[in-house]
Amino acid sequence: MSTKNSRESLNKFTKPLPIEIIQLPPVYPGNPISWLIATCSFIGQLIVKQSRKITVLYNQDEFCFKVTDKEDMDYLWKSGFYGKGSLSRSEPTWQTRAQKRILGVEKTETTSEEIVRYRRQLRNDYKQKRNKMLALERQYKLQGDSEKLKQLEVVRQKLSEQRDMISHSRPPERKDIEPQELRPEDRELIIDSKHIKNIEYMELTACEVLFLLYMGAIKVDSPDTGKQFTTIQLLRYLVNMFGAVEADNMFLIQFAVYFHYKSLGWCVKSGLKFSSDFVLYQRGPPFHHAAFAVTILKNSSINALKNWTHFGSIFRVVSAVKKTMVLCYIDTPTSNQLVDLWKTLDDNDNEGLINLVNMYSIREIIYKRWTPNRTRL
Repeated sequence: MSTKNSRESLNKFTKPLPIEIIQLPPVYPGNPISWLIATCSFIGQLIVKQSRKITVLYNQDEFCFKVTDKEDMDYLWKSGFYGKGSLSRSEPTWQTRAQKRILGVEKTETTSEEIVRYRRQLRNDYKQKRNKMLALERQYKLQGDSEKLKQLEVVRQKLSEQRDMISHSRPPERKDIEPQELRPEDRELIIDSKHIKNIEYMELTACEVLFLLYMGAIKVDSPDTGKQFTTIQLLRYLVNMFGAVEADNMFLIQFAVYFHYKSLGWCVKSGLKFSSDFVLYQRGPPFHHAAFAVTILKNSSINALKNWTHFGSIFRVVSAVKKTMVLCYIDTPTSNQLVDLWKTLDDNDNEGLINLVNMYSIREIIYKRWTPNRTRL
């Protein structure tokens, strides 16, 4: 990532959670003016920073939590990288890309899809030049032309520098964007010469929804009563969706692991694309790739333990994208302990969720493949 882009990301993504925090100036007990300034600051921020709760829609048929408002989608993404655009790689940028493609509207921001496309073009160009160089190298070796082989070393050095720059490169800014040829379905999206309909929505995982509801950042309506879920009500609903109320309930285990890593400051995203349960970002997707891929294992369930061929298959996928595989062993409480606590949960007491999560203990083991020919002395 370039220095300029790094500064832009630091200024753009400053909040780890989609909640507003009131920051007060220092107060000195013996200085009444400092109390007055702090009081005015508190009242002013309280008026400006109204607690913003985002509406999350639940589709019962698809078992999917959606955010459809564009401002809310951007707010959730910029405040902790929650959710995923349904028509995008991660950040919901479909509307921006569609406006460039269909209308030729000039946009200052460069989307992640455009960066990936540009870098793939650079990699293809690099591979073509490298293959051409290798072909010439074979030819010169057969001819015994040492002078031209020395000249190829200069080309090899330049190609090596070009390869190293690819991962930091970004597409050049274009001010003369021309709309592409329209498809029949594109015409139905056009509102006017500057705007198109936004058909993208943001998908949230069940763990993200429960966590954000606990933090007071969103509101979710019950499909049965139409009233807003409390944290404990949503917990009960999701647990029942995943099976019986027991210690081995998959949602309880996944949320315990999700909450564990969120409490440690990691950015936790779904690892489905990498054959894992979660992937962990140190800061977030705009800054760098995920460093770890987490696979959850239940100690209390013998059937949940896969053979080592299964782990080897996951490791092949994870190592191919330069991530470290983490086996996350979770110790569950006994059935009686869980049932006793479950009965005491109060719909209006969110701390019951924390008491439930604290009943699970987690241990991590890093899985690596030993290759004798690379590690021998």
